Amino acid sequence: MDHLVKIGPEADREHLVEDLIKLNALVSGFFESVPGTFIVLDSRWHLIYARGEIEGIFTDNKISLRGKHLDEIIQKDYAHFLSSRAIEPLITTKEKTAVRYSNKLHKWFMISACESYPGIFIRLEDITKDQMMKRLLILNEFSVSRTVDMVFWIM
Repeated sequence: MDHLVKIGPEADREHLVEDLIKLNALVSGFFESVPGTFIVLDSRWHLIYARGEIEGIFTDNKISLRGKHLDEIIQKDYAHFLSSRAIEPLITTKEKTAVRYSNKLHKWFMISACESYPGIFIRLEDITKDQMMKRLLILNEFSVSRTVDMVFWIM
């Protein structure tokens, strides 16, 4: 008998385990495909998952942080844009994104956050280059519009 048919709780358990493994692979693949830094918290703000450039953001490595509250593990230099107090308005209002500057890293971040079953999803994207380009364009426009002399662009 090559194919035994299992009936009862043991068969249900095996199917659940199989389904869980498939779901885990699917979810992991999705999280890995999201660009930037990605953080998943449970509904009580405890860390479930973190991926991306998180060195320096958290107080320790990501494995030992799993299950701890976000406010306990976030470095104080990042609390102004990554603490539960900073993220909660993104979740509760229409605006789900905010642009914040990190003095420690000297970088601009686009922070997106949403709450969905089973928890809270936070994404940080480094937009420093975009912000610097915008600032240079504003400076350029200001200087060109204020000049009294003729300006020639050479490329």
